[in-house]
Amino acid sequence: MGSTGGVKKFLDYGAKIDRTYSTRIGSRKHGRKHSVVYLHIAIDHGHLELVKLLIAHKANIARVGMDRRRALHFAKDLDMVRTLLAAGAREHINALGGSGGSHPPLDAMVNANVSLEVVRLVLDNGAAPYNPRSFMNPVIAAMMHERADVVDLLVQYGGKAIKGFRPLSAIGVALHVPDPVLNTKFARLCLLQNPTSFYDVTVALHSQVGLSWKDSGDS
Repeated sequence: MGSTGGVKKFLDYGAKIDRTYSTRIGSRKHGRKHSVVYLHIAIDHGHLELVKLLIAHKANIARVGMDRRRALHFAKDLDMVRTLLAAGAREHINALGGSGGSHPPLDAMVNANVSLEVVRLVLDNGAAPYNPRSFMNPVIAAMMHERADVVDLLVQYGGKAIKGFRPLSAIGVALHVPDPVLNTKFARLCLLQNPTSFYDVTVALHSQVGLSWKDSGDS
């Protein structure tokens, strides 16, 4: 998108700030066309000054872009999230977009392995800590990134591991996370949130990742 100074000149000459352009993902025959929003590109690349410039020139913070994602879906650092929230993005903090149109911004942020401060900020601004529409909800994503701090924070705000717990799902997560302490934390969380599944959970996890009945319990 060029330098901030160069973009400012275009804007001063009346360039249309909310214009989108289409890009094709995949082959010409089988690929899909997506609308790309200039503001979203700047956010995705972490260009904070350019984002501030676009917002100052009345860029539409609510604009829906590729895969129905909005501005916050692309934000990864604390200053960027603060800037977007101050510009009005809080109204869309749980807007769904991304793969399958089922992910709010918090899902995208945790999947991008953002800082604990970013997660706390969006939770404090009303982000839902649990997404029942997708298996890869924030707690699962934090587990995959071995972020015990994020798992703990999400649970404090009401985050859940797996709705209607399925032992095979836990095994899939556990096999991707080599940290035994984090695996035990996950097992305990699953058991606390799905107490009727105690037998299935403990047997499944014990057989796959070596957790004992005592380790998997709530002690």
